[in-house]
Amino acid sequence: MVFCLNYGGRAEIADACAAIAKEVRDGKISGDRVTEKMISEHLYNPDIPDCDLVIRTSGEQRTSNFLPWEAAYADLDFVPELFPIAVETCYGVRSTTTFTATVVSAASKK
Repeated sequence: MVFCLNYGGRAEIADACAAIAKEVRDGKISGDRVTEKMISEHLYNPDIPDCDLVIRTSGEQRTSNFLPWEAAYADLDFVPELFPIAVETCYGVRSTTTFTATVVSAASKK
């Protein structure tokens, strides 16, 4: 589980691009060889795997600039409960059930 406080996903991607641009300028890499993997490696926490599931509490139905790169292919679950109450009432029940159903549904289509 990853919590981000005072975090902006767009800023993280911009910082990753700036770091890559510096490496291009310094001749460490070729500018025409920038890959998704390279961008991932320059994010704030490159060792955190991409998200499988993003749970948004409070009833808001938007991601609010939260992990836009890492959550690009994640399932999204919007729950009305507030954090931390949602941990007890939703994370272990509703979201896991929804995610499991999605995985089972996707697996059955193969």
